[in-house]
Amino acid sequence: MSLNLGPPNKRANRRVNRSRAGKGGGLLEVNVRRTRESFQRRRRIVNIVCRFALLVTAVVSIAVGGYKAAQKLWFANPDYTIRTIDVVVDGPMTREQVLGAAGVGEGINIFAVNLAKIRTQLERLPRIQSAVAERHLPDRLAIRVSERMPAAWVAGAGPEADPFSAPGSLTVDVRGVAVPPGDMQPDYYHLPVIFGFDTTQAFPGEIIDSEPLQAALELLRLCHDPLVQTRFQITAIDISKKYCMVVTEIGHGMFTFGLDGLDEQLGRLQALLVHAENAGPQIATANLMLKRNLPVTFFPPPEPVAPEPEEKTAPASKSKTASRSSRKTSSKPAPAQPAPIPVRRAEAVNPPR
Repeated sequence: MSLNLGPPNKRANRRVNRSRAGKGGGLLEVNVRRTRESFQRRRRIVNIVCRFALLVTAVVSIAVGGYKAAQKLWFANPDYTIRTIDVVVDGPMTREQVLGAAGVGEGINIFAVNLAKIRTQLERLPRIQSAVAERHLPDRLAIRVSERMPAAWVAGAGPEADPFSAPGSLTVDVRGVAVPPGDMQPDYYHLPVIFGFDTTQAFPGEIIDSEPLQAALELLRLCHDPLVQTRFQITAIDISKKYCMVVTEIGHGMFTFGLDGLDEQLGRLQALLVHAENAGPQIATANLMLKRNLPVTFFPPPEPVAPEPEEKTAPASKSKTASRSSRKTSSKPAPAQPAPIPVRRAEAVNPPR
């Protein structure tokens, strides 16, 4: 048996050391790293939560402080109490009606008033076309209301019915929006009347979707031209036939219009009216739907009125002698005269053309 007394083998020692390090030292290092990473992760989460909590606290504090400041400076400040409400209406509505529909009044805070809500509540009324509400600090509120102005009456009955008392009658503006009559104004009695439409299909505040009715309103708009109004003023329009309109003018003439091409038909009408003025007779009926050879009838000319006979006055000298003779003969009774017998006179009547 031999003993090796030389230096130790370094290669063998290295293998022994590596095996020992792999069994114990490496595992300890990995555990330390895992513990450190988990600690850092928890610390980051805590930092994020704390920052978020501080942010929320700051926002809530600012909101609460701002609300209290606003309450003290504006909403609870008596200087901003409404003392004057200016109401401007371009129609027959009264100031009390506008304020009642808007739901506002004096004595409330001017910042507590919702201007959009006021406008919405007013524009819900069929009679109101548009509304504007404005604040004028410190204590004045202004409301401007524009009403729908009626352009014509709409009645379901025929021309012989009274549109002002007929059930279901209503008024429409130039766009065809149905408007309840409300408070009758003197100007409403002079509006033209559109007959032949079922008023049960109309709803207040909404546009009436009817082609004949819209054509009638377009004709009324075109006839507002001063050049047309001097010769032609519409009093009634019958749309019961659905394909045409029978228009009655102020002179009781009746003119038939189509629903399309109203400008051309009005041009033909003006030519007819100029011809009638130069010729003399007044037009009774005319069909303007045709472009050529228009059927036209005329009213018969009025009969000439006979002048009344003038009474002849006697001279003064003759009147004196007549008065003396009448005094002398007044004592004598006058002879009885027979009662006159009525006689019928035949008058010539011109047949209608």
